[in-house]
Amino acid sequence: MASAHPHVHVFDPAASLCADGTCSSHDRQGNLPYRDRDHLNELGVARMAEDFRRFLAARGLLSTALPEATAKTLVLH
Repeated sequence: MASAHPHVHVFDPAASLCADGTCSSHDRQGNLPYRDRDHLNELGVARMAEDFRRFLAARGLLSTALPEATAKTLVLH
C-alpha cells in the first residue's frame, strides 16, 4: 500500500500506549489514559504526543516554526 500511496503516512500509537506490546485500560501506576472506550484523555495524549512529534519530524511533516516545548503542555509526574 505504501508504494501505491507514497504521501500516506501511518502512525501506530500502540508503541506509545502499550507497555511491552500489551495494551491495557490503565498503565503500571494505575492511571487511566482513556476518556472512554475509544478516546484518549489528557494523560494518554501527553504520552503519545512526543512519539507523534518525532514521527512527523522524521518525515519532514512538522513545521520548524513550532518549538518543541510548545508540544508539551501537560507535565507528567
